[in-house]
Amino acid sequence: MNHSEYGSLKEGNTVMFERPFSGPVEFIWCYLTTKELLATWIGDGGLECSIGGNVSLHTPGNSICGVVTAVKPYRSLSFRWSPSPNGDGSDLAAAGDSLVTFRLEQRGLDSILIVTHAPVSREHLPKAFALWHAFLDRLAASVLRLSPEPFLRRYFRVVPEYERRFGMVAMPAIRPTRRMTYRPAQALLHA
Repeated sequence: MNHSEYGSLKEGNTVMFERPFSGPVEFIWCYLTTKELLATWIGDGGLECSIGGNVSLHTPGNSICGVVTAVKPYRSLSFRWSPSPNGDGSDLAAAGDSLVTFRLEQRGLDSILIVTHAPVSREHLPKAFALWHAFLDRLAASVLRLSPEPFLRRYFRVVPEYERRFGMVAMPAIRPTRRMTYRPAQALLHA
């Protein structure tokens, strides 16, 4: 498969990314399941890595709430992404819940992380792609022990490309919360 940094749209309004990482899947698995390592790329909070476990991750302008639906250690992890009870931006699936799956494959010395998120409503596709793109870029930097680009800066850099790819303008994607100070996209690009 092609390891483009950009995601691809699959059947059923499924957002999909495939990213290679150097090293064993066990190493990348820790970044998907350990509270301290999740905080380096996706946000504060955590997830209980067992079926029925809670998912509660807090990113700038977004909360990811849900329940773990499947776990195969070092191979895959799935959770339901539910609209946040406080309505702070977890609206990527306009019809309600969607499913996020992280799948790991060992290919030689590399690990391949495949992320899918489905279904995503058509009007939310550009922002869903930009969201996961920014998260995965931050993960890549964290794995290399580099300082990741601030989430919002990266997000606003990739949104225009996904808007171009889908021929539509992203709906408001990041909503200010009490935990963040909102700066317009232009200010972020020149910060």
